[in-house]
Amino acid sequence: MKQVAHIPVFNSRLYDESPGCWNPVPYGPLDPRLGICNKTSNCQTCKQNLSDCVGHFGYIDLAMPVFHVGFFRLIIQMLQCVCKYCSALLLTGEQKQSFLRQVNSTNLDYLRRKALHKRIVAASKKISVCARCGHRNVFT
Repeated sequence: MKQVAHIPVFNSRLYDESPGCWNPVPYGPLDPRLGICNKTSNCQTCKQNLSDCVGHFGYIDLAMPVFHVGFFRLIIQMLQCVCKYCSALLLTGEQKQSFLRQVNSTNLDYLRRKALHKRIVAASKKISVCARCGHRNVFT
């Protein structure tokens, strides 16, 4: 996100707080370099008018990572399927081949794919020792 963004956004204020002055604060959420919202001025980044400027990204540097709540359970399940030491999938060779054939099947609809995912996670949770590196993986 940082590579495609034009400016950092680190000022939480929207407008200049001077009496009678309603100018957007630089490096704030309404910075004119992020795009414009009125018909009379041009964008300070691309110099286009309101109808031609598509808007521009800003980014906020966060002190800690923020995880998407909608994907949190899926991420935990995926992490439980891999070795914590060598990142190999915690399945035997036969299981990998069997599941790979099922995943590559063309007649998988959404419900079958979801059920297959559950079976892969369940099979991975049953294996506590990695077949590749031999380390023990404990789930809490």
